[in-house]
Amino acid sequence: MCSLPKPANTVVKNRDAEVDILQKLAKLVRKGLDLVRRRVSEEAEEVLRSTRTKEPVEGKNRAGETTTQATLQERAKREREIEARGDQGLIKRIRDDEAYTDEEDEASSGNDLSPTGRSFREENGFTDDEGTTGKSRPYISSPPSSHFTEDMLPVGVEEEVVGGWVRGTIARLLSFVGFPSTPREAAVSANALLDYTWQKLNTGHWQDVPKTWRLVFTWGSIAAVHILLADLQLSLSGGVNAPHTHFSSAAEIVRACDRGLLMGAPIGDNPLHEVASLFNLHARLSSGTSMADLPLEGLPVTQQDKATVHYPLPSEHCPPLDRFLLNYMNKVVPVKLLGIVDHWPALKKWRIPYLRELAGARTVPVEVGARYTDSTWSQTLLSLEDYLTRFVSQPAAGAATGYLAQHQLLDQIPELRDDLLVPDYCHLGEEEPRLHAWLGPRGTVSPLHHDPDHNILVQVLGYKYIRLYAEDQSLLLYPHPDPLLSNTSQAEIEGPQADWPLLQQAQYHDLILAPGESLYIPPRYWHYVRSLSTSFSVSFWWR
Repeated sequence: MCSLPKPANTVVKNRDAEVDILQKLAKLVRKGLDLVRRRVSEEAEEVLRSTRTKEPVEGKNRAGETTTQATLQERAKREREIEARGDQGLIKRIRDDEAYTDEEDEASSGNDLSPTGRSFREENGFTDDEGTTGKSRPYISSPPSSHFTEDMLPVGVEEEVVGGWVRGTIARLLSFVGFPSTPREAAVSANALLDYTWQKLNTGHWQDVPKTWRLVFTWGSIAAVHILLADLQLSLSGGVNAPHTHFSSAAEIVRACDRGLLMGAPIGDNPLHEVASLFNLHARLSSGTSMADLPLEGLPVTQQDKATVHYPLPSEHCPPLDRFLLNYMNKVVPVKLLGIVDHWPALKKWRIPYLRELAGARTVPVEVGARYTDSTWSQTLLSLEDYLTRFVSQPAAGAATGYLAQHQLLDQIPELRDDLLVPDYCHLGEEEPRLHAWLGPRGTVSPLHHDPDHNILVQVLGYKYIRLYAEDQSLLLYPHPDPLLSNTSQAEIEGPQADWPLLQQAQYHDLILAPGESLYIPPRYWHYVRSLSTSFSVSFWWR
């Protein structure tokens, strides 16, 4: 039997829909370029003002040259003059030699204690020092070799001076990223800057990485996103009618934004937030996944795993601030809080389909493994869409658990932040509260541990079993001998009792936390958490 051709009107409708979505994409590209250019222009003006008003601060770069704010400003002026005469660009003007010394090659070998680690980089297209992954860096297509060296950075001066120099460098970089064509030199500069800085971010312990390098990475990412936007605008205006190609470019833009947000330093009015949000929908289309292919996820989440509460923690409904401060914070007493988040839109909105639609293309860090204390535990970067499918909605039988844990997801995706309000209790300290998200399937476990901050854990979706031990029970809880894990217990809280005899003597409270319920955990109070279903929680930490 012969198949009939599609009716002509159906073909026309499909073509019209295709044209319409590409026109919308073109509008988003123009908006994204405007956002980036406006922010860079503001920063360039701020850098110029700061160089005029601040006292000169001397230092020397690695080439031994004296650097002050005045000399940096004079250098910038010379560079603009050279650029006007058509010189080859910033990188090649300053130095065109080996990118790294032997000492730097050895130092940049990476360290798994950073938030990325070697396996984290390799699984996500980041080439390690030996290039063993064979994957290209995802920021700019076909990156040329790097010519960026530390000789270009003034060192031995105040961090804010270095930061100002970096911002000025990026501002000048973007000033000659023009349309309709993207200068190759701009791509060389941005990619070299990111390539070099990535090694700095992944050398040694994350807390030891100077903020300046994170600032370099932020502005380098903004430069790269600008170039990617300009390339996509050129492709769209050139009459290229291959939607999937354009959607792939949109996905590349979103990935570049998220890497800048995840690894860079925070800056005011960061355009990467809004650009990533603008292109989320089109980036999702690059995977070719349709809504019909996704599992049904709109059903209510119920408790799936069993948990027996032996010593229930007392609860209180919306206690006044003064009573909360006196009875719980000052006395270091945990309490289950009821009714304090009933007004949150998140309680109705935060379902898996909503997360896919709002942020499916966004890149998030995922912990892979049952517990962070296990030797097989690792981290990786995935799109939220991939994470939800592989680890939450359709986990493979016997596959490792994936947990989006202790991540500042609401800072990365401000639209989620709009769905909640910070509880008033969290403002009783001396610092603004920090927000962390916990998203995962049933069975995720946070081993028994304690934290240095006050904590209110809010359950938005699903159910969790939690057990709490006071600090005076510490000697019975088998603290880990490793100094890096000294706040974590070696014991399996729900494991065989005979394996942990001292633990059986410890006094505790436990509870099941349901949607809309909250738990106050005082500083240094031991707590163990297990998800009894698909779960989405938010914690507020403050001091």
